[in-house]
Amino acid sequence: MTKRSKDLYHNRKELESNGWDVIKSSRYNSGSETLAHSVCKLITGHYLKHDCGYKVDFEVEHPTRGEIDVLAWGESDIICVECETNPSDEVVSDKINRYVTGTPIRDMFLLNVDNLPVGWTEAYLWIDEQLFDIL
Repeated sequence: MTKRSKDLYHNRKELESNGWDVIKSSRYNSGSETLAHSVCKLITGHYLKHDCGYKVDFEVEHPTRGEIDVLAWGESDIICVECETNPSDEVVSDKINRYVTGTPIRDMFLLNVDNLPVGWTEAYLWIDEQLFDIL
């Protein structure tokens, strides 16, 4: 097993030991979501995996903390991304408290689905602009 494989395994196990069900998750949430929300998650996951080198999982459930849209972990970092439609400050604060505070997740990044461009190429570039400088 390479150092990278060991580090990825360690972070996955750390997530699981903190209640995150990384293995049994799905790309789609248990409620309803718009096509724009699904596209935002999918493109974000692709970006994080292929441009940033993270392992990625979608709609990762925790028994008491809820569902994370996109969970990403690498050799030395664990982050999550929430794709929200016109999120209020209260929603953002609540999600940070549930997903980041007291967990191994370093930070939560928010993408406002209302601002996602319609074309997939433009959407990919927009996600890159939103995440590149803060990762």
